[in-house]
Amino acid sequence: MTPNTTILPYFQVQEDWKTVIDETLSQKHDSSSFWVSVYEKDKQSVHGTITVDPQNLKNNSILSGSDGIIPEYNCISKKFSLSHLQRGIPSVSILSPEISYKPASGSILSFDVNKDQMLYVVGHQSGKMAVYETLDNKVLNALDGHFGDINSVRFFPSGKVILSASLDMRLKIWSAEDGSNPVTLTGHTSSVTDCGIVGIGKNVVSCSKDGSVKLWNCGSASCINSWNPNMGSLSGIFLIPPTSFDSNAEAFSEINSLVTSTSTGNIALIDIREKNKVIIPVATMESQFSKDPLTAISGDDTGTFISSGNSQGIITLWDLRNSSEPLSHIQRDSFPITSMETISINGKSVLVTGSQNGSVFGTDIFYSVDRTANVIAEYTTSDLDPVYTIRSVKHHKMFNADIQDNNGSSKMCIYTSGRNGIINGYW
Repeated sequence: MTPNTTILPYFQVQEDWKTVIDETLSQKHDSSSFWVSVYEKDKQSVHGTITVDPQNLKNNSILSGSDGIIPEYNCISKKFSLSHLQRGIPSVSILSPEISYKPASGSILSFDVNKDQMLYVVGHQSGKMAVYETLDNKVLNALDGHFGDINSVRFFPSGKVILSASLDMRLKIWSAEDGSNPVTLTGHTSSVTDCGIVGIGKNVVSCSKDGSVKLWNCGSASCINSWNPNMGSLSGIFLIPPTSFDSNAEAFSEINSLVTSTSTGNIALIDIREKNKVIIPVATMESQFSKDPLTAISGDDTGTFISSGNSQGIITLWDLRNSSEPLSHIQRDSFPITSMETISINGKSVLVTGSQNGSVFGTDIFYSVDRTANVIAEYTTSDLDPVYTIRSVKHHKMFNADIQDNNGSSKMCIYTSGRNGIINGYW
């Protein structure tokens, strides 16, 4: 039986809340305030105020809320959270950008940052691409060669090579160091919508509006295999971690399967070791929302659970071990889901999702099999423009911040980019 959709209530916070708190505490006399709203689809909104009073600094309770909104703020760690018991919202972490970049070429269609966070690459409309240095936000190299919008960019594990996918039906491999383009991959017959790097980068994969997934050999610039799930155009790829889903007990050092999102509202699981083999056909992955195109896809760190987002703002959880029905559906509003990225916080997988209305939020959907999922983080931003890309990397020592979470693991940095042309970094 297909599960019903759970509507998630959520907070929206005045975008400069962090500045309000910091400036009020630095003055240490006058109180100030910022607004917070609570939204829930098809219900009346709640609009309240958070008051900042530095006179309560000694007892660490400088914030007070109204209209049932309960704030918590740690003056040492500067961690801020909100809850609203009447609306059933448990503690939600509220994060503000720790760093922002603004490249020179306007709207950012695609983005990636390398693992040491020293370089980032952006893709724009009409084939414009560039690599930037993060320390001074200066262009290291312009990457000229595509003729259409850049739909996806990825750094290879080395952090010195870049893969791009474009509306011009081609993929290109670039040197970040000198801007050269030694490899171009051709074979798709429509826009290439997403790409991914297999293992250390000997092979790459791509999906396209032509309905196909292709596996490429980088050294020979040739297509090794191609699959067509017959599910319409394809919008995204999630590479499943090695040995996570395969139950044959054979350890593989490379990615062996992937999941792609489709315009028919389904997902398709493909074994990239097998030519023309689609493991899960259309019929077993259909849901009640199958008429709405999928617009984003991700998965947990085991590769067992897959999340998909669609054009109506619905996020669906799948279990690849039992794919006859989706596990759950959640929704905040009706804006299309534009991007997804899974990160680990305190040893647990968290799905970070971007929307066409500019919101970015984290949910615990991967742990909602036996309970209701919740929004656990809001990544505040100053714009209502669509968020096209979310990327995550382990926190690097170049940033002056605590680089470990409560589980002793490296913190994850979240980067978002979109139509407003701004890259925001959170940690």
